[in-house]
Amino acid sequence: MVAPREDIQPTLGRWANRLTVIVAGFLPLGYALIALVLSIGGPSQTKDTWIGRGGGIVLLGGAALAAAAFVLAGASRIRREPIDLLWLPLVLLPVLATVAVLIGVFVFK
Repeated sequence: MVAPREDIQPTLGRWANRLTVIVAGFLPLGYALIALVLSIGGPSQTKDTWIGRGGGIVLLGGAALAAAAFVLAGASRIRREPIDLLWLPLVLLPVLATVAVLIGVFVFK
């Protein structure tokens, strides 16, 4: 493995980690809103109520931010920036996609 370059400031890696923290904060909110709508009205109510739409918007925004963090972390890895928690943004997007697919398969049959 190639050693990180010490002459580069880890700006992309820091931004990737900041976006990951924001996504990790918003995802429980989105899942809680969707769970609330599912428990009250069932799967058909997720697009009929403002709470369901709000939860969907939060989840889509979280997915977009996770994709941006993934790209920034990849660019930081290519630049070999010296940052420790770079694995977190690189793991979040595949985990988010897996959870979305599993919810689609098992909840919205």
